[in-house]
Amino acid sequence: MRPLIILAACGLLVSMSACGGDDTNYSGGQGTENNDTNNDGNNQGNNDPGNNDPGNNDPGNNDPGNNDPGNNDPGNNDVPDAGVPDADEEDGGTVPDSDTIGGGCNSDRDCSLGELCVGANPQFGIEGYCTILDCETSADCDFPQGGDFCCSNFGDFRGCFRERDGAVCGEEEGQQNDPCVEGGQSDCDGQDGLYCVAFYGDESAICMDSCDPNNDQCPSDTYCYQTQPGFGICVPHGDDPAYEDCREDPFACDQDLICVQNVQDDPHRYCASLCSRDSQCGDDEWCQIYPQQQTGVCSPLGDIEDGETCTEDRFGCGEDLFCLNEGTRYARCTSTCRRDRDCDEEAGFFCQIYDEANSLGLCALPGDRGNGEPCGDDPFACAPRAVCIGGYNNTFNPDAYCAEDCTDDPGLCGEGFYCQDFGMVSYCQPDGPQDNGDPCDGPLDCAEENFCLQGEDDERFCAGVCNRDEECNEGEYCTGDLETEGVCYPFGDIEGGQSCDGEALGCEAGAFCGGPEPVCIPDCTDDPNSCPSGMTCLEDNGFGQRYCYPFGDDEVFESCEGPYDCEPGSYCSGTGPDRQCLPGCATDIDCPNDYWCYRSRTWSQCLPDGENTTGMSCADNSFDCAEDHLCLYEGTEDAFCVEDCTGFADACGDGEVCRYFGFGLNLCYPIGEREVGTGCSDDAQSCNEESICVGVGRQNAFCAQLCTFDTDVCPEGTECVFSQGGLGTCIPGDFDPGDPIDGGGPL
Repeated sequence: MRPLIILAACGLLVSMSACGGDDTNYSGGQGTENNDTNNDGNNQGNNDPGNNDPGNNDPGNNDPGNNDPGNNDPGNNDVPDAGVPDADEEDGGTVPDSDTIGGGCNSDRDCSLGELCVGANPQFGIEGYCTILDCETSADCDFPQGGDFCCSNFGDFRGCFRERDGAVCGEEEGQQNDPCVEGGQSDCDGQDGLYCVAFYGDESAICMDSCDPNNDQCPSDTYCYQTQPGFGICVPHGDDPAYEDCREDPFACDQDLICVQNVQDDPHRYCASLCSRDSQCGDDEWCQIYPQQQTGVCSPLGDIEDGETCTEDRFGCGEDLFCLNEGTRYARCTSTCRRDRDCDEEAGFFCQIYDEANSLGLCALPGDRGNGEPCGDDPFACAPRAVCIGGYNNTFNPDAYCAEDCTDDPGLCGEGFYCQDFGMVSYCQPDGPQDNGDPCDGPLDCAEENFCLQGEDDERFCAGVCNRDEECNEGEYCTGDLETEGVCYPFGDIEGGQSCDGEALGCEAGAFCGGPEPVCIPDCTDDPNSCPSGMTCLEDNGFGQRYCYPFGDDEVFESCEGPYDCEPGSYCSGTGPDRQCLPGCATDIDCPNDYWCYRSRTWSQCLPDGENTTGMSCADNSFDCAEDHLCLYEGTEDAFCVEDCTGFADACGDGEVCRYFGFGLNLCYPIGEREVGTGCSDDAQSCNEESICVGVGRQNAFCAQLCTFDTDVCPEGTECVFSQGGLGTCIPGDFDPGDPIDGGGPL
């Protein structure tokens, strides 16, 4: 289980345009991330120990110091002669005749004579590319290996540097703060010492002047941010104080503050000060530094104790504690450790190691559940040295189970399990009686290297791991390839784009049944032009996969009726006659006037900017809600607007509480006076702070006690039931609450 701690030239939060191997997706989310071959909520992807990795919450991923322009400087590559190889004239430029130029490399030895390997960092597994440091125009950079290269100055060098896919080479004239999203470094005047820096992600890429940190001569409203001794870049700044929300304008933070995000792709960013010791922070702050990091961020001193939930307030943990898995139902305050004595042993805590190589762990309270026992209701219920496989995701996974650490003793797993190596650590995995293609009720039924997937009419089957079709049974195909493992999946004869409603396994090979009105959705990862008529190939979903999606003729921002009526790049959203085609986005800039960009951790879309705020009705039109507000219980007479407060509990006003609603969302919810068990069919906002109205829109709706995995608060005759999104409520055995967020989520 490897922590996601990336310390490289092309980091998660800040990236240089000329970084080698930059495959960053520059488009906004399209709301279709769940429409892939892992669309089953109980699939093997949810049961991957990598999903349980505390390293995924490491603020070290946000350190701009990891993105030093000097790291991209070809001058770091000591090659005495990087001249131009033999070339042919083509399109007015000198195009090199080489089998390696433009291709991947780990060192100069992988490139032809006269070429240089730029951007490689083998220590962190980052591949570079072969290029030349001699060009006049971008026509000289039309390499046979593909990719988009532009001729530009980078530091003391001029050469062909790879830009993002689809880049349009610029005129090399950009000055401080000019955008460089389209052409990367070729948009900036590199001869004058400017660099294209995506300091806060791709959409914010601008030209920044270089500077000397010891003699800050940056323009007004910028400051010299040191990236290495004696070298820095001029970063714009505003006047927003610490902990101010900076998701819309990351450069709004005051000087010496940066806009950080604690979770990869977290849209909820805030201003914070970098630090290396507590004395650099305020009186009510401490310097939160994660293991193996040199710098951290100043964090507020809260009063939530070790082991208690911080789902509704990422800033609520006490000193030396951080909010693990923040923004999800299982978030809790914890501390890092290397051995048991680093934890509060008197209170029963022990050190749960997640990185054996570096002896890094988290202080945890031991549970008593062993191999194969369910833990979807409580991912922390497993015995010491065991983890909850599949229990760490935003939604509720009933298939989650405990798996013991067998790194040092493969024989301890016992009957029905085998010891699976996951790299740094090994865990006991199910080895049931059912083989590939056999029916199953859950993951424990399937044999080694098989997964229990959803089939026709909720029937489930075991799917074996594979790399090619020949490893599967007749009538199955392999969803993977020679480089990437997949599973054996049954195929039918329904073609791509055709309805598969009620026939989940009826699609032809290479397609799966998905979408709001189920159709067969083919894969187009290898060939974007392979989609059937009436379908378009979407941008990759973050896992490098691309799928065909149906489209229609309705234009962006025009009304629509069905989910596939909109032209490519937009999706039909809203309810009833108010539905319209809305595009994806990255920031408000991508949306027209009177629209704003809603961003969650899974999708984004331009939404109309209405006038109604928290508690006001949106029953007539789900787009009546104001900016930063969503329509809750959309499509019912009780629908009302709520403000998004994920990570920012203090965003809510008087008479509201920041409440977790599942799917990684926290929303400002009005507080009423009705007690647990009282009916709320006439007023969905009438329940007190301890409860929420379930069964909204029905006559038997009532105020249900809220519950979580670590709180046994349910009244007699009820049990803690989790919605698909992970919201827990105390429900009587004979009551069907439906999903507390009608339709599966806001909008």
